[in-house]
Amino acid sequence: MVIGKNRKSFDLQLLLNYDEQATLKKVLKYIQRLKENKNLKISAKDEISGAELGNLYDVFVDKLENSVYAKRLKLQGDTLMEKRDSFVTLSLEDKCILLSEILHLFQCQSTAANLKLIGGPASAGILVMSNVIDKCQQICIINQSPTGIYEQEIDLLAL
Repeated sequence: MVIGKNRKSFDLQLLLNYDEQATLKKVLKYIQRLKENKNLKISAKDEISGAELGNLYDVFVDKLENSVYAKRLKLQGDTLMEKRDSFVTLSLEDKCILLSEILHLFQCQSTAANLKLIGGPASAGILVMSNVIDKCQQICIINQSPTGIYEQEIDLLAL
């Protein structure tokens, strides 16, 4: 999809293989149940292993270090890489909590990831845009209809 003059919108999705997706689904199901019962422990019925969680952690680190995410989230990738040993010592429950927090880094929201379980920052990965626009060559707001047929472009530097 092309937006405006020579601008493209890229939808950067987190891509995981089937096994990684299955592990992440188990983690998120546990996190959902944990919201209802704060004392919930992982049981054999959850079918969550430390090896699976470690693999998912490594996949997240690799994506933060060696993909397009490294442009904005390299610092968080470095933190996760340095704190891998701390992750290994966590309980299965804490590993699930941390993995769900790391997942926030990949979401296009203003939600921060809490990495305190491994000694990282409490609010990692918040993307902040500078509000200094006078040094920019072009700053525009583009209002576009849901179909993309109608478009209005407002040049903020001309205001």
